[in-house]
Amino acid sequence: EQFHLHPVRLSLTFTQEWMEWKPGVEGMMIFQFIRGMASIANAPLKFTSFVVGHVFESPEALARIVGTHYSSQLTKQIFGIVGSLAILGAPADFISNVGTGVRDFFYEPINGLVHGPAQFVEGLEAGTQSLARGV
Repeated sequence: EQFHLHPVRLSLTFTQEWMEWKPGVEGMMIFQFIRGMASIANAPLKFTSFVVGHVFESPEALARIVGTHYSSQLTKQIFGIVGSLAILGAPADFISNVGTGVRDFFYEPINGLVHGPAQFVEGLEAGTQSLARGV
């Protein structure tokens, strides 16, 4: 009575390899486009679940509806893929590392201060090192 597809989480990685160009082969235009792309490293793709109650559609219509659901989500995640381009040095990872460093820079000293002055100094040192590693 209910059609339910569970959430899907994927990690997309694409690495280029040399391909010889042979004129006259059909479909080579798409391969040239792909060859011109930069490598992609661990691009996160997350798709939400899909639930339909009382499905009385033909298999073709249902496949079109499911395809539309997931393609719209993929379109929204294009920036995540661009953020994982290896040619850019994976800016998404850089931003995450800086964020973690800034958080540790404030959290570690405060956490140490709760336990005493010596732990505050240790926390300040740990937070500063984490911030330096993140940058």
